[in-house]
Amino acid sequence: MRNLTQYVGIPYKDRGMDPRDGLDCWQLIRHFYARELALEIPSYMTFYNSALEIESVSDAIIRAIPDWRPVAPACFGDVLVFRITRSPWHTAVALDDGLMLHTDEGHGSVIEPQQSLRWRDRFYGAFRWKS
Repeated sequence: MRNLTQYVGIPYKDRGMDPRDGLDCWQLIRHFYARELALEIPSYMTFYNSALEIESVSDAIIRAIPDWRPVAPACFGDVLVFRITRSPWHTAVALDDGLMLHTDEGHGSVIEPQQSLRWRDRFYGAFRWKS
């Protein structure tokens, strides 16, 4: 099992770009991809105004999906998308053993089961970077 504890406890910050100051859910994935997978993926910052605006983020996810390939089941490093109020709004990165890394307002970054009570009925899809 990989040691990914360095990603736990990163503060949440809307549109944050520096893990010392905080990251939103997508920027946490970018940070993870750069460090763990040596991949530079788009920030999509121009696609959304605030990570807290459901419509803005949902639109950003829908606009970004063509850059990604749907996959099932999710493997280590795949992006997981979850619905909030029926719209795709939250992202996480799949880890080993059915776990995921994500962050949201009020919690900071955590590792938790993909099938946790909070997320299992909100799953929208899993996606893999096309490059």
